[in-house]
Amino acid sequence: MKRLYALLTILFFFLPISLKAGYLHSHLVETLKNKKSTDIVRVIVHLAAKPDFSTVSENSYAARREYMKEFSRLSQQPIIDYIKKVDPQAKIIKQYWIFNGFLAELPKWLIENLANRADIEYIVDDYRIQLIPPQDYTRTAYPSGSEQVPWDRKLMNAHKAWEMGYTGKGVVLGIMDTGSDVKHPALKNKWRGIQAWYDAAYGISTPEDHEGHGTACSSIMVGEYNLGIAPGAKYIVVAILDSSGSASTSQIHDGFQWIADLPDSLKPRVVSNSWGMDDWDNTEFWDDCYAWDTLGILGVFAAGNNSDAPDYQDTPGTFPTVLSVGATDKRDHILSYSGRGGAPDKSPWNDPQYWFTPDWNLHKPDVTAPADPVLAAHPGGDYINDFNGTSSATPHVAGLAALILQKNPDLTL
Repeated sequence: MKRLYALLTILFFFLPISLKAGYLHSHLVETLKNKKSTDIVRVIVHLAAKPDFSTVSENSYAARREYMKEFSRLSQQPIIDYIKKVDPQAKIIKQYWIFNGFLAELPKWLIENLANRADIEYIVDDYRIQLIPPQDYTRTAYPSGSEQVPWDRKLMNAHKAWEMGYTGKGVVLGIMDTGSDVKHPALKNKWRGIQAWYDAAYGISTPEDHEGHGTACSSIMVGEYNLGIAPGAKYIVVAILDSSGSASTSQIHDGFQWIADLPDSLKPRVVSNSWGMDDWDNTEFWDDCYAWDTLGILGVFAAGNNSDAPDYQDTPGTFPTVLSVGATDKRDHILSYSGRGGAPDKSPWNDPQYWFTPDWNLHKPDVTAPADPVLAAHPGGDYINDFNGTSSATPHVAGLAALILQKNPDLTL
């Protein structure tokens, strides 16, 4: 089977505390230290049971999606029944299927009780994560309709692909970020409109960018006026990050699941994610990314902006089921800050069932792309000339994937 990966490449937050069967994430252990046994904590419960996709047709994404939903429902029900029996006041807020688990508000005593069950993998509190740092950008003039081709698009030879007729036309991309200004002149014709917006951060019903980061990334991916690598593609937007660039763990899971739940006729082929957690072996979103891969959705993630050591790379970028992107400069040299590889030599990374090619051998990042500094759109019709980091590199690769998919629409993961 041909792989899109091949063409593009030419958890935990702290140490987990083990219990009898499952474990309490150490972040949760710290949270519980000063709590009374009856104090309520918002937690995410991960189940030990994992779906076996070998029992479902590889060629039917819809069947796989329904299988995941039913598998999760059936395996979660006995635990939820138990919770309601021992504590009728406990709140089950949301059941997930993108990973096998649920969000709940439970008393301390019940959390500790659940962690001793053999059918629980681990429990973590719904902690907030700072995923992109605050940054001031420099506004610049860039007239709509400009024929200028910015340096990074030239370096990638995107303009030559456009001349051959490959613009990403017919391909739907996604972005999971701070949102996007879909009314921006460079983006207003690119947003799909139908089932194309979900706000996990604030629940706002109409598209907006809560910070500005997502608009910049969107324009690099699909923007008109020579801004986007794939100006012929359409895109959808999921806002998981708030105005400070942070998100709760459940908000990120919500974003993954909303995209995965789109029908095949509306789902994106590729999703750009210019964010990451700065601990290279955090598996909180492992099952989410594996589910995307299983459903034929390529997740493209930033490798991170700290090159001090391999274990400073960002997750989910280190996962073998996604494509991670490092950053280069105008000379096509890897930038000093760009996260270096490889991936952790531990389970589940070293399990070949997750590898996109038999000889992967823990190599990360997968590719590099231009990053520093680039021209991009900014909310309100503005433009900036200093968008940078692996956040900038990532949508370049997502856009490139759209060009490849226009030429080869039958490629699979």
